[in-house]
Amino acid sequence: MPGLYPASIFSSNPLNQYETDYFIWSNYETEKLSYPSVNSSDFPALVLKQTDSKVSPYYALLTDILEAENQSSDDLEALSMDLQMLQYDLTLGNSYITKVDEKFFETE
Repeated sequence: MPGLYPASIFSSNPLNQYETDYFIWSNYETEKLSYPSVNSSDFPALVLKQTDSKVSPYYALLTDILEAENQSSDDLEALSMDLQMLQYDLTLGNSYITKVDEKFFETE
């Protein structure tokens, strides 16, 4: 958050200016999760995990990727490829996923 802090704070580590502190509020006690860095694209999956919400298969995939990123998992490459194929199918492909599984993006 470079607009709130003087430039001198970021002189030793310039990448810090692109990071933002965050917290996830819950009305009930939950396990404290420790992720040193969370991408903005991973944040919805993290919120759903922290609140122990039911998730669709799509968000389950995003949660698996989040966990693999933060645990240096060997599965990360395969999970990332799954996400890339899904994104391609939805944006440039024929949306096969919605024809095969109509509820892929829904929770039950």
